[in-house]
Amino acid sequence: MSIEKALGALTKMNATQTYDRIKDATKVDEHQYDVSEREAFANKVVEFNFFVKKCKPFLDQMKTDLAGLLTNKADCLAAYK
Repeated sequence: MSIEKALGALTKMNATQTYDRIKDATKVDEHQYDVSEREAFANKVVEFNFFVKKCKPFLDQMKTDLAGLLTNKADCLAAYK
């Protein structure tokens, strides 16, 4: 089973569960930051999401291309046996 299929089979967590898990994993207490620091963090998250949305199609295409190359390599190696 591929990782993507396994992750897709998991039940989705609601926003509160996701928030609590991230807070526990990062050991960050949001109350220790003032409003301007929170806004700065929020802006960084928005910038990162924009970056991911721009890069994801490229990475998906690269994944497809590499899968084809690996298949061709395996076929070539099998031909020499």
